[in-house]
Amino acid sequence: MSEETTLPVGFFLKPPHSNAPGWVKGQIGIKVDDAIGYLKEHMNDRGYVNLDLKESKQGKLYLDLNTYEKPKEQPAQTPAPAPVDDLYDDEPF
Repeated sequence: MSEETTLPVGFFLKPPHSNAPGWVKGQIGIKVDDAIGYLKEHMNDRGYVNLDLKESKQGKLYLDLNTYEKPKEQPAQTPAPAPVDDLYDDEPF
């Protein structure tokens, strides 16, 4: 199964600079004009754009649009009523 990658427009990841402390994992640069259009285009019905931070086979970090959607709830199905003939099986006549 191949996974489709959708790189967000206007977002750039960089590794931490050489003097960064160990708890700094990297930098994210955002080109505002490009990112705003991308965010508006891809926001979900709740107003969010979800991005996944991933690592390539070469070890580089990148952002990918998360397109997962929760399955829509199915209405509960009620059991079918018993056939009318079964209601009268134990009558004496």
